[in-house]
Amino acid sequence: MPQPHQIVGRGSAAARMWYGCQIGSPGGDFWDEDVTNAPLDPESAEMIASVDAAAQNMGIPDIDMGFSDDQRNARGYSGGLYPINLAAAGTPTVPVQARVAWHLHPPSPVPWTSSFNFEYPGSDEHYFVVDATMAPECHDYEYYWADIHAGHGGAYIRAYAGMEINLRTTQLIAKDGGPTVTGINYLPSAITADELAAPGAPIRHVLNFVAPSKTINLALHGLMCKCHRYPALNDGVPYGGPAGIPQSEQLPEGAQLRLHFFYPENGTEPCNRVLEAMKHYGMVFRDTGSAYPSSNIVNTVDYPNQMANDDANLSCLIALRYDDFDVVAAHK
Repeated sequence: MPQPHQIVGRGSAAARMWYGCQIGSPGGDFWDEDVTNAPLDPESAEMIASVDAAAQNMGIPDIDMGFSDDQRNARGYSGGLYPINLAAAGTPTVPVQARVAWHLHPPSPVPWTSSFNFEYPGSDEHYFVVDATMAPECHDYEYYWADIHAGHGGAYIRAYAGMEINLRTTQLIAKDGGPTVTGINYLPSAITADELAAPGAPIRHVLNFVAPSKTINLALHGLMCKCHRYPALNDGVPYGGPAGIPQSEQLPEGAQLRLHFFYPENGTEPCNRVLEAMKHYGMVFRDTGSAYPSSNIVNTVDYPNQMANDDANLSCLIALRYDDFDVVAAHK
């Protein structure tokens, strides 16, 4: 019986496992690279300063990372925040239809059963499902603005965009649009509930965060530039930081932030391990979320196929600010 979270030795490296699925190739990809001693981006200080300038431009005072909003609006709803569903042998599949004319071929079919969850209504309404039938090489399906419908020919999912990823290689198999603005897949950088519940076990992979946006005079404004770097695939949203700051000095989608090594670890044991991960593996700017007008989130997974819980106390993250981080040099 596979365990939800294991570290399996492979020489000096280790493979991260999630319910029998291997996530990434140990020592061979961005997701589990230790950046403790990685050089900083030459524009690191300017990029961090540009975030504060953009926040002032948006009228957001005292910009911080906003991690207190991690499960905001998700409590009490079975879909929760970023629900990950797990499909096994016997899980039926349903077709996926495009919600908009310019995205005509989202990956289809996809595993679905009535016990699976979509992200809570009013959010980005993601649908995430991992097909574990070929474990340890599992396929991860991620969709944006998705819901289930009952048609004359049976149930089908309607989605704005979607992509399919090989979790073992983290390679993109199919993509039509992107379920995140930047096209960075979610699970390789999420913290699982099992990781938080393993006392003393370090988190050995990059984390991720979502940046805030705000509507001003009917136009969306964000903290980051309209530019990207690996592992992001797209520039993302058609807005960015203040026009007076060159884009080379603004934080790009896909940027990796590393927490200052001297940042105090005064929280609970699991929260301190999250801080340690931020110091050694950092966190990647994965997306800009319109549902989070004044906050960012570190994404946690409390699934599969069950309601989120808040047992792990991550309150030590609330005080984090952007200027507690540096920007690591680009990987590619």
